[in-house]
Amino acid sequence: MTEPTARGSRQLAGRWVTIGSLAGSVLLSLSSVFEPLGTAWTNALLMVVIPLVVTHLLVAIGSFGSGRQVGRLGGLSMLLFLALLVAAAGYTLTLGPFLLKGMNVDPETVAALRAAATSSPVDSGQGFSGVASFVDWLVNMVPRNPIRAAVDGDILPIVVFTVVFALAMTRLPTRRRESLLGLFRGVADAVNVLVYWILLAMPVAVFALGYVVVARSGPEIVGALGYWVLMICFMLLAFTALLYPLTSIVGRVRARGFARGVAGAQLVAIGTRSSLASLPALLDGADNRLGMSNEVSSLVLPLAVSTFKLNRTISAPAKALFLTQLYGIAVGPQELLVFVLVIIFLSFSAPGIPDAGPGVTIPFYLALGIPIEGIVLISAVVAIPDVFKTLVNTTANMSVAVIVARLVGQPVASTTTGETDGVYVE
Repeated sequence: MTEPTARGSRQLAGRWVTIGSLAGSVLLSLSSVFEPLGTAWTNALLMVVIPLVVTHLLVAIGSFGSGRQVGRLGGLSMLLFLALLVAAAGYTLTLGPFLLKGMNVDPETVAALRAAATSSPVDSGQGFSGVASFVDWLVNMVPRNPIRAAVDGDILPIVVFTVVFALAMTRLPTRRRESLLGLFRGVADAVNVLVYWILLAMPVAVFALGYVVVARSGPEIVGALGYWVLMICFMLLAFTALLYPLTSIVGRVRARGFARGVAGAQLVAIGTRSSLASLPALLDGADNRLGMSNEVSSLVLPLAVSTFKLNRTISAPAKALFLTQLYGIAVGPQELLVFVLVIIFLSFSAPGIPDAGPGVTIPFYLALGIPIEGIVLISAVVAIPDVFKTLVNTTANMSVAVIVARLVGQPVASTTTGETDGVYVE
């Protein structure tokens, strides 16, 4: 290359560097414009956290005393719901850390993410973390003053008080309990309306928060979010696949017959991302393809789509593990245990609609020390995982119905062809 040509190349490269630096400075300066929008929306979301979690817990626990789970079918269904939720949580806590080993985040990005967080992590002695010992942790769960705990933002003591109060409600006479439940349901509905108004601004807020995070931490965060999507989709799909042999073994139904019975509901679930929307297809598959008795299907399946959200103990602990690693937060086993137990319980109160109920669990992510920006940032890529969440929920609903039918002595059988293609013959 001749000297004039080399000089021209250096000058051109210099211009591009200058232009790139100028563009970078302009993009970085825009973060000061977007940051107040994201901060205001974050504050609005935090504003409703405590009333949201308190009212939902009160309604969820208080309703147990209203005869919702009656009879042998309801009891068996609830036991199976709980067993599968615990199994899914164990699956996640075992597989999640292994998969996260493949995600490498350099220390500079971690430092930038922590610096970009506008919400402070939970202080020492609050929430699930920062306790000096297990005994102190147990003592701190019992609030001396629940109102003061609410003012200070101590999430776990508030939850303990709420749970104990709700359990006391179940011991009241039916009329008084229903009066209280009516009040709390009304407050919960009003808070839900407020949350709905706040979530209307989510697209703008997520863009603003995401812009600030990316501008300050660099493009590495985009790769981390992509890794998260792949990781959670794989975990949800893998657990869905595990439900087939489980149903085959415990429910004594051939996997092929179970697959045909649940296929229609799975298609609805994928298209709508709603467990509730899949109920008609679930009932049709149970009655006309699996030959399930109407006594079982008409009780277990509606109960399942309204209360059983298996994805919660996969997606929520996986999200917590991902965000704590992304932000460099150390979390002890007792914090994770309490987090999982709370998620198991709250999973019964989340409606079966697309991405429903994230606001209720926000306090418990905050209690682990995770900034709310991280929680909101994942919301930007929730659409794809939502498909697999609904898929595992719908498959688990049918799985529980088949197993319950088997346990009560009414195993599924084909009523449309008169064959036993769907079951093992004994």
